[in-house]
Amino acid sequence: MAGLASATASVPSWARVAAFVPHGIPATTVPSRLVTLNSHSMNTLTARRWQAARCVRAGMALSATRSHRSIAHTGRSAAAAAAAAAARVATATIRSSASFSSADASLQRPSTWVRESGMPPREYWESLVNAEETLDALGFATGSHDRVLELGCGYGTFTVAAARRVKHLHTFDMDTAMLQETIDRTCTAGLAGVVRTELRDVVAEGYGVEPGSYDAALLFNILHCEDPVGMLRDAALALECGRGRVYAVHWRHDSSTPRGPPLDIRPKPQQLEDWALATGLLRTERGPIDCPPWHYGWVFARI
Repeated sequence: MAGLASATASVPSWARVAAFVPHGIPATTVPSRLVTLNSHSMNTLTARRWQAARCVRAGMALSATRSHRSIAHTGRSAAAAAAAAAARVATATIRSSASFSSADASLQRPSTWVRESGMPPREYWESLVNAEETLDALGFATGSHDRVLELGCGYGTFTVAAARRVKHLHTFDMDTAMLQETIDRTCTAGLAGVVRTELRDVVAEGYGVEPGSYDAALLFNILHCEDPVGMLRDAALALECGRGRVYAVHWRHDSSTPRGPPLDIRPKPQQLEDWALATGLLRTERGPIDCPPWHYGWVFARI
């Protein structure tokens, strides 16, 4: 028991839970809350969490191996060793599920984690958005902007589409896998000289650019964060007064959408506009704008 406890003690409970559920634990032995977490969160847990889960499993396997050796050394039978190992796994599973709570999970995640922002598989995601038509609907036309910021590149879906219309696009993400995907796509599209990618926690550290040095910011499907007014304010500060524009897009506030954050944290169009005006740096230029098939958007001008 001590070996397994030491392998999991320093790991967030959400990672311990993820380590057990997808790997053959019978549903009848797992509390219903744990099963719900697994089935609901497959699309929203990021690669980082699953990497952590794999590390946990590796640690537990090593711990179990050491325990078996110790048991053999003391003369216990192989059957007794297997039973003891099974008991340790079952106990750890129960401990993981009992210790998990939304409050605990929020403490273990980065303080700037944007709620419910996991990405589904690329092919599925790109069946739900039309980047070119969305930019057209927003009035983000070729030549309308020179220097653009994008917060959260994801798979580069909007990055590539927007980069074809501007001179320079600077995109930020906290996920190295997403950044690499975007780099690969921009290179393939011949846009390596237009797009700059940066691994950065913008919510915690800001954009790290000179105030007023950009003329547009793209905030797509990200304003369900804990501090949307602050996120909009930081984007506005990076923009040139008078010329700068914030383009904000989000999922419709409708339970029929195939993806999107829960409705209780998903902004309604009026909420999003209120947040932008609350910055004191932006005014409404256009919106709400229908962005088929599942989104709406706003355009806010830098005062």
